[in-house]
Amino acid sequence: METILVARKKWSNAAAFIELNPKNGEVRVYGKFYDNGRGYGGPSTEILGIMPKSLIKEAKKLAEGRVFWNPREAMQPELAAFCDEIWTKAKEVEPWFKY
Repeated sequence: METILVARKKWSNAAAFIELNPKNGEVRVYGKFYDNGRGYGGPSTEILGIMPKSLIKEAKKLAEGRVFWNPREAMQPELAAFCDEIWTKAKEVEPWFKY
């Protein structure tokens, strides 16, 4: 399954990512820990929502040319609002995401 990383939040030696399956719109969040440059899998959530097709197109477009993470300001307001909802849901189901 090929996925797209839509958004990232980073703090200290950890990060959380919103991951999208563009084929069916399913969205989940997963975390990673970093130690001396090596990444280790952190907690993850089940499917937290289904992204509308119009937002999937935007997420794909943002991911195409990404060398580094696009700032939140690069997102259209609808995609930014959807990501906010997903971050909120992730915090509700997994305490680790309450950064």
